[in-house]
Amino acid sequence: MIKERKEALDLAVSWLLKSIDPATGGSRANYSVLFNGFKGWSGPYPETTGYIIPTFLNIAAKFKELNMLPDKALKMGEWLLTLQFDDGAFPADIYYANKVRQKSIFNTGQIILGLTSLYDFTKDTRYLDSTSRAANWLVKNQSDDGTWPEYNYVNGFSPSYYSRVAWPLLKVYARDNDQVFKEAAVKNLRSIQKRQLSNGFIEGSGFQPDSYVFLHTLAYTIRGFLESALLLDDQDLWDSGYRFAEKIFRKFELKKQLYGAYYSDFTGVMWYQCLTGNVQIAIIWLKIYQRTGDARFLSAASKAIDVVVRYQVKNSFDGNRIGAVAGSAPVFGRYMFFRYPNWAVKFLADALLLEDQALQTLS
Repeated sequence: MIKERKEALDLAVSWLLKSIDPATGGSRANYSVLFNGFKGWSGPYPETTGYIIPTFLNIAAKFKELNMLPDKALKMGEWLLTLQFDDGAFPADIYYANKVRQKSIFNTGQIILGLTSLYDFTKDTRYLDSTSRAANWLVKNQSDDGTWPEYNYVNGFSPSYYSRVAWPLLKVYARDNDQVFKEAAVKNLRSIQKRQLSNGFIEGSGFQPDSYVFLHTLAYTIRGFLESALLLDDQDLWDSGYRFAEKIFRKFELKKQLYGAYYSDFTGVMWYQCLTGNVQIAIIWLKIYQRTGDARFLSAASKAIDVVVRYQVKNSFDGNRIGAVAGSAPVFGRYMFFRYPNWAVKFLADALLLEDQALQTLS
């Protein structure tokens, strides 16, 4: 790995380790003295703890000196198992011991990503059993049209970034061969495909209906399509994700930056950048490069990663910020205003690993 990239990865790993809550073993959602008081750290976040698990396992597989990461991933998984509802659902929001827990479609999907990776790593059937129960809960709460009307961030709104719920359903299907999970995933993806406009944009990809879309959730939508397409070997689903990603790529080529948010005509909110979205889009472009060999996407991905590496905190009087990535650049941008979210660092680490893998194919 290129020296500068390895330094960024080491900082990311160090910060993610600092994010782990000593009481639960879960990764704390964000660091912000403004929002969380003098201690700085929020409570642990089940959703992102779920998808940090495969990041830790992937890093440890490449860098043997980071052999503490699988143990951290296992402790994360054990904590998540304690949070599962009897019906298979997992909770929404940041965890606090005295807070009433609500169920969440999206978070359940993201936690499945972590538990399936732990099953692959350990072959412990508790993890697979948990994901099957979670997937069954998702199926039972899905409407006939493929959407999820309840247990959402906005009541009654089933967003297009739930393509990233279809993907975890397919991961469970790939391990237990239950066709019900495959059918539910495809039904959801087909319903979202109907929202794709002639210009490639998929409406409903944001947190709110009929509003601008942060680059973060836009990338969620695309990634869900691409990963699902790879699992199903489905060219039509791949094409839906590719069209959206390729249009963002062309805008990036013209403007030399990714916007913080986009409207459905691809006009953007330009005064800030969504840093987690930058590295998420980089991951998407790297996935496209892997499948197509189109080096333009590799070049663009590296440029998008450059931006986030540049903004990663390298020096600070506050040691808890070193290695962190803000939600936005500048830090007062509208996405995760004045906060350093754990998912920004997780996606940076993923992008760095994938970029290194791609560059090795050129040597």
